[in-house]
Amino acid sequence: MTDKTRQQQSQSKSGAEHTPLMRQYLSVKSEFPDTLVLFRMGDFYELFYDDAKHAARLLDITLTQRGQSAGQPIPMAGVPFHAVENYLAKLVRLGESAAICEQVGDPAQSKGLVERRVVRVVTPERSATKRCWKTAGTTSCWPPGAATSTSGLPGWTWPAAASG
Repeated sequence: MTDKTRQQQSQSKSGAEHTPLMRQYLSVKSEFPDTLVLFRMGDFYELFYDDAKHAARLLDITLTQRGQSAGQPIPMAGVPFHAVENYLAKLVRLGESAAICEQVGDPAQSKGLVERRVVRVVTPERSATKRCWKTAGTTSCWPPGAATSTSGLPGWTWPAAASG
């Protein structure tokens, strides 16, 4: 995690606090400091701050901003949820890891923020041991050739410990 990201996690010099949504994001990010965090917001996975800047360069997606938090603009980039597997495959090919943070609460039932949790981590790390996972009914394995993979991911994934 960069010093700038740590600084963004604390209050700004003006004493303004982060919004509840950014506090939720920064809490997740603190658990995965060296991993891109894709934070589910409706029909998109959003990345914020340094993650947004880095992902925008790597994935050739638009870098924009989402209002302000702690008195500072929030850099933001995002990808549609239905296309996330393609973007994850590209990140893995580029040597990046990503944590997928899903909305696990029901937005219709939530008072305030929807509960979110990291449910999957994707990494480009290689292993001599065969590892398999299922995503949307597709079985994928590492190393390649261990089983048929239609996900396009050349790395391996595992459910995050936080998912229970």
